Amino acid sequence: MLTGEKFLQKAEHLIRGRRYRRPVLVDRSRYAGKNRALATYRLELGWIQRQLRLGLPAVTPDAGYVGEYDDAGLDSVFQRSAALGVGGHCVPIPARERAGYTRTNCRLWSKPL
Repeated sequence: MLTGEKFLQKAEHLIRGRRYRRPVLVDRSRYAGKNRALATYRLELGWIQRQLRLGLPAVTPDAGYVGEYDDAGLDSVFQRSAALGVGGHCVPIPARERAGYTRTNCRLWSKPL
């Protein structure tokens, strides 16, 4: 998992330039820091399209902060991601069991669409 604004470019370099063959995921980390975006913040289609073109094993939308009990915000992220054509995706959120979601070992949540 490469985390940060510029790490999608690093993933492109690893996969295309260096022929790296292991799974790579990217996380834009817009939910972190004192100026973090909120769950309802607009998703950038270009961020998603670049991950799809790279053939990454999972697409992580550039979602804003989803609070621990913000189920509406989390559902909003999944719905907006699906509307942009992302069929399977993960969202980093605070650890808590959520009905209908699957927790992966890297503290990501995914929801079958």
